[in-house]
Amino acid sequence: MSAPRTVVLIACSSRKLGRPDRAERLYRGTLFRASLDWAHSKDPDAICILSARHGLVDLDQEIAPYDLTLNKLPVDEVRAWAENVFRQLTSRFDPRRDRFVFLAGERYRRFLVPRLAHVELPLTGLTYGQQVSWLQGKVARQRQSPPQSGEEVSDACQVLHEWANSLPRQRFPLEMSRVPANGLYILFEHGEQAHGGDRIVRIGTHTGDGNLPARLREHFETENKDRSIFRKNIGRALLANEDRELLEQWNRDLTTRAAREHHGATVEGNALKEVEARVSAYMRERFSCVVYEKTGRDDRLRLEQGLIGTVANCPGCKPSGSWLGNRSPIDAIRDSGLWQVHHLSARPFSAAEVAAMSRSGNMKPRPTSNPRQAHSPAERTRRKGKYGPLKAYLESASNSVSMAFGEVERVLGAPLPASARDYRPWWANHEGANKSPQSRAWQDAGFRVASVRLGHAGSVRFERVGEQGPRHKASHDPDRAMRVQACTHGGRARRFVWLLDDDTLDIESESGMSHSYTVREVLTILQMLHAHFRDNWFPLANNVEKLYHGTERYGLGGAIHQQRPGDTLHAQGASYLGVVLEQAGIFEWNGKAREIQWRIRRMPENETSLLSSLTSVPHSDESGQQRV
Repeated sequence: MSAPRTVVLIACSSRKLGRPDRAERLYRGTLFRASLDWAHSKDPDAICILSARHGLVDLDQEIAPYDLTLNKLPVDEVRAWAENVFRQLTSRFDPRRDRFVFLAGERYRRFLVPRLAHVELPLTGLTYGQQVSWLQGKVARQRQSPPQSGEEVSDACQVLHEWANSLPRQRFPLEMSRVPANGLYILFEHGEQAHGGDRIVRIGTHTGDGNLPARLREHFETENKDRSIFRKNIGRALLANEDRELLEQWNRDLTTRAAREHHGATVEGNALKEVEARVSAYMRERFSCVVYEKTGRDDRLRLEQGLIGTVANCPGCKPSGSWLGNRSPIDAIRDSGLWQVHHLSARPFSAAEVAAMSRSGNMKPRPTSNPRQAHSPAERTRRKGKYGPLKAYLESASNSVSMAFGEVERVLGAPLPASARDYRPWWANHEGANKSPQSRAWQDAGFRVASVRLGHAGSVRFERVGEQGPRHKASHDPDRAMRVQACTHGGRARRFVWLLDDDTLDIESESGMSHSYTVREVLTILQMLHAHFRDNWFPLANNVEKLYHGTERYGLGGAIHQQRPGDTLHAQGASYLGVVLEQAGIFEWNGKAREIQWRIRRMPENETSLLSSLTSVPHSDESGQQRV
């Protein structure tokens, strides 16, 4: 069987020669010429033109000028045009195996993309001018030598990463009082590493005076993809391999009233809201942020471009295999390893320029309430101590964190001592001046060890001080003693109890393992599953090893894991949570002990509706009496 082919499809342009000619010379539009140059630079197996009049056209096919565009045709006529083009494509290419790269607008793609198995949309989300700039920049970079060697860029990027990693770090919810009115922001993403620290995945600034806090709010707080290209790009990557029709809707800009009225009949509002919730959950859990004060507009714009160019051209800043951006339909994101498409071809800073910036004080961190902030990685490690990374990890965590010992070691970047696996007092919550270094780390973060399971495959559960497990709460509050008895499915069925504590669902297995989920978190999980599967079956999918390596198929476990990336024990609670939601009438089980699957039987509209479903499940008090 022959290898799959790559086919580039370019939309025609309104500007044409005034006489018949070969198609590649007939169309004179600036975007068309830039698209054609880019396509040639990629050396694909075929380049074809999508003509509003002739359908699929070869570059050497001679045609006469005409005046017709799909943008002004009724939808039925566009659909008929696409049907004809699809017939032409299938007569020459394999729609199931070949790769189709579209350099064309939404109308030219709309009815073709859903029928092709492998599609790339490198220009998605860019304005006309941005498309031309991106295409021309790509071609220019390929034709010219870089201003510095890869080694020089890497040296400069090393210094930039050390500086950025030394700045005071924030995670959601951001403390806007610590954000300057004007400056740049630099983002890191969980699991991405470069130059001995966290890898920079986005650099941004603002144009309006005093708008840096507002810009960060648009990214992390305001659930509106059309106000943040960053959010839109995250959503594109999440949807790329899931739902192409919904991806097309997500790509549409609905900012203006005219756009909303025009696309109103073709947009699923509730589905887009669910995607917004998924994007928020991903960003708030995965990203951390540092800010750098820079008051002058021109200065910060120049600095932004140089920083982006340095990171984008650094040979040492490669994304991990599990990076979400690898799924992006936008070439610029996949190629650069950055969540952005602008300034990627900007001239990188040289090592001398970075050194000069450092000496001039331009790289100096903004003063904070922590005057002892370290600047070099070695100094930061010395001051934090071996267990400093665990403290930092817990400071950004929720109220209850369950971690396998292997996960603790990955956070620390070093192995635990043998006594941690064999000696329970190693995990003691010491008091007074004689605290152990490890106990000081989690207690300084506001946590205590609630339970520990020893052994090579052991685990530990941390709880924020003032937050305690289900058994303790039930014994002190008669209302909390009303628990629901349940049992997991599968060959090794396990009994467990669950209860609601205000807005938190607490689960405790017969072996003493606990899992906690807020009602809001459960609703987000349901919204993600509904957006992905609708009313179809989905798997349990909570294999710890596969979740860690990113090879687990998507299902209930994966949706939970996205709420706390890296906390695989939290995701392992899927076998319990699925049964709870089944008891609440939200899930339907497929009845199988192996290959367990559920589907959403009834989707709660909001947190109140979900809470009502959970509280309506019959439960029993400590005497065994059934209550509702």
